[in-house]
Amino acid sequence: MSPETKPEPEMIERQPEIPDLPPVEASEEAASQSTEEETERQKLKEEIASAKTLDDLRSVLSQIKGIPGSKEFFPSEYIIAKIDEAEQYLMENLDRIVLGAISGAYDAERRVLGEKTNLITQGQDLQLRKKVRDIMKATMAKRYDKYKDKFEAHKLRYVTGEVKGASDIRQLEKVVKQVQPIAEEKKSYKAQDMSQALDMMVEYMKAPTPVKEGEHVNFLYLQGQDFDQKIEAAYSANAADLPEYAGIRERAHDVLKPSVKEEQVGEYISSTSSEDDRGVIRRGWQKLRGWFKRK
Repeated sequence: MSPETKPEPEMIERQPEIPDLPPVEASEEAASQSTEEETERQKLKEEIASAKTLDDLRSVLSQIKGIPGSKEFFPSEYIIAKIDEAEQYLMENLDRIVLGAISGAYDAERRVLGEKTNLITQGQDLQLRKKVRDIMKATMAKRYDKYKDKFEAHKLRYVTGEVKGASDIRQLEKVVKQVQPIAEEKKSYKAQDMSQALDMMVEYMKAPTPVKEGEHVNFLYLQGQDFDQKIEAAYSANAADLPEYAGIRERAHDVLKPSVKEEQVGEYISSTSSEDDRGVIRRGWQKLRGWFKRK
């Protein structure tokens, strides 16, 4: 070996460093704890689902520390207090809230009750808030069943007043959207269907009106006898989808003509608003105003 030649270093095989593993006992303990928590949560879920009254729910909640929400932890005492507040408000306003549910009245009371129940945590898959609301709905249903005739009489008076107060089709549409389905002569009139019937009356009027073969009158310029005949046709085509209850069908006939004329004015002004000559708008407005006076 020449003096310039150096011996090669010994090749040392190094094993990758492996961190210490947790003791087997600790790992098993963690798994056992996780399983136990899942079992307890499933039991809690079943107890909440099977509760028949708010007292049942309070009893279930009093046996645990609380419920984790999506972002924070809700102690049992807090949840029970919120259930108490919502229940107290419901019982103090029960008749108004029941009537509101079937007629659209007492919007403020129903809104406040909703806000109070919103303060009760859902508890994710525990569905606690939903359970509270379901129990409250059952309480309202029992109250309604017990005093059905009383509530229906109140409902009729309320809806009748709202119907009489509707000065045009759009206002009447808002009224019927609020009421629960109305049963009349073996037919059920749903809020959505009544609203659509009123809307269809106006749309019927807006469609071009044939006056002779190949000729049609635009909605904006329809007037006189042609206007009146089409009003009656629009009403007749959709009146069957409105109940006589609380004067709804009759009121639709009363407000249809002035409502359509009002829309004529609005659309006519809108169609001419880009004109530079404001005299055109003024003359058109005066002409349309005259139509209101014709019968």
